[in-house]
Amino acid sequence: MVINEFLASNDITIADQDGDFDDWVELYNNGTEAINIEGYTLTDDITDFTLFVFPAGTIIQPNEYIVVWADKDLEQEGYHADFKISASGETLFLTNAALEILDSLTFGSQETDLSFGRFPNGTGDFRIMSPTY
Repeated sequence: MVINEFLASNDITIADQDGDFDDWVELYNNGTEAINIEGYTLTDDITDFTLFVFPAGTIIQPNEYIVVWADKDLEQEGYHADFKISASGETLFLTNAALEILDSLTFGSQETDLSFGRFPNGTGDFRIMSPTY
């Protein structure tokens, strides 16, 4: 499982279920088997892996995506993390339930309504692209 794409400055691209244009991170299972990601975490703070923890029963199938809204809107339905992505640059971390880092990405300044994603999808290097949420 990898961090596949993110959008750190979302003004008009994709709205969440409440109509808010927030940051988001797309995770992708590029493996051949389903993964139970209960307890896996996503964060922008290496000292705090509690900013987003996948709930019990969360399964990601092979070639499936899961999007986490990085918006601090914890009361909203779905996957909403207790952090926002800095458009000026930072590092994102994905861990397993044992808090071992599975993937991380350090990036610089981002452009509004352009995402930063792997090309080719799921395996390649990151580049600026039109969002494929």
